[in-house]
Amino acid sequence: MRWSYCAVMAAFIGAPAFAGLFGTSLSAEEAHQIKCLAVVSSMGDTVHGKSVGLMVFQNKSFDASILGWNFDAAMTKDLAGHIVAGAKIGGEVVPLVTASTKESEIVSEARAQGFDAVLVVLPEENVNDRSIGSGVTLLHRKIPGVDKVHPCIVGAVRVFRVSDGKQIGVSVLEPCSYARNTLVWHDTWDAFSDEEKKATLAALQEHSLERLRSALVSLKLSDK
Repeated sequence: MRWSYCAVMAAFIGAPAFAGLFGTSLSAEEAHQIKCLAVVSSMGDTVHGKSVGLMVFQNKSFDASILGWNFDAAMTKDLAGHIVAGAKIGGEVVPLVTASTKESEIVSEARAQGFDAVLVVLPEENVNDRSIGSGVTLLHRKIPGVDKVHPCIVGAVRVFRVSDGKQIGVSVLEPCSYARNTLVWHDTWDAFSDEEKKATLAALQEHSLERLRSALVSLKLSDK
């Protein structure tokens, strides 16, 4: 039923009328004209550990695939719920079911499923600090006088029109939280205790939710 509704509504939205609607954020009127919005997070279930020292040779890193974390599913569900609650979209807001993590393939899949726009959370390097890489990241800063650990989500929230794949909105995530916390650093994920792993994953998820909700506000798809 959802696909049919999306396909029918898309037929009534001409390309010229839809083409000039979006900048980096959406006005209330522009958002209301989206009849079928797909939402998907493609950050992955890997924690990227980055330890950055004063000199390059002091830097260390690890990648830990977290079995059963289901990070993207949690982010997608929360984003879709916030967009619906914000009532900025004039039609349906539906989590996109896709196994792809490539931008072009996600847009194609959204088109095939009858959506007219898709919101995607993508891992991307931060142009202001490439040392932290991209994705869901535990950042350890260790320089004289500083030895702190920060939860980060390094990427962007992009909105695409599926008819031609054009980007119609974007919010680059402010990556890291520098608020005081009790997170710890080890050079490998296996060296974290079970309690430390639990606390780390909870902090990364909480921080990511906060940053993604802020992105919705900047895109004018939510008020809070």
